[in-house]
Amino acid sequence: MAITVDAETQNSATGTSVSVSHTVGAGSNTILYALACSSANASGVITGVNYGAAGMTLVSSADGGRIAVYRLLSPSAGSASLAASLDTSNDVVLFGVSLFGVDQVTPDSGATFAYDSSGVTITSATGSLVLDIAGDASGRTSWTVTGAQTVSSSLTISTFSAAYGRAPGAASTAMTWSGSPGANLPRNLAFSVSAASGGGSATPGMIIRVNRTRAS
Repeated sequence: MAITVDAETQNSATGTSVSVSHTVGAGSNTILYALACSSANASGVITGVNYGAAGMTLVSSADGGRIAVYRLLSPSAGSASLAASLDTSNDVVLFGVSLFGVDQVTPDSGATFAYDSSGVTITSATGSLVLDIAGDASGRTSWTVTGAQTVSSSLTISTFSAAYGRAPGAASTAMTWSGSPGANLPRNLAFSVSAASGGGSATPGMIIRVNRTRAS
């Protein structure tokens, strides 16, 4: 089964929470991911994400919890609030993406983190697609990518900017960001999302990455 994108949403806030209404469509082998990133300083640890009344499962976090990815298997079709909580007030960006055709037993694997790096290379496979979130607290106003990666959306709040994108997976998949002005290199967190069984070997799939940088 091919992994397909159902819906993508985004929002930013300054405070101890950020939320966005996300609508999950009707499909099979559905999963919802939340990718959250707070500005670089000692505060703003992401403590949890909920979709409506359902608590989401932590997939991976880094930088003391200021980068985090959460998931919810088999969310019901319909609309609800996707909401991330922080321990203290900070600038924070939240992206949501729901997918169809994802393995419901082992949906993701291979989380890889790189500190102050323009990108990471992750082991994946044909049948993975690539999602990523990049964050920069040094005043970046634009984001560019290389290779098959595309930028889906970006948000700026104060001097903190974040972008979300995706690309097809492969045995070795490099996820690389650049942009301007951006005095710092981003921090990178990436992982692979597995397709449900029953699809062809040429089915595209996804990798997810989260990047952020320290403030100048």
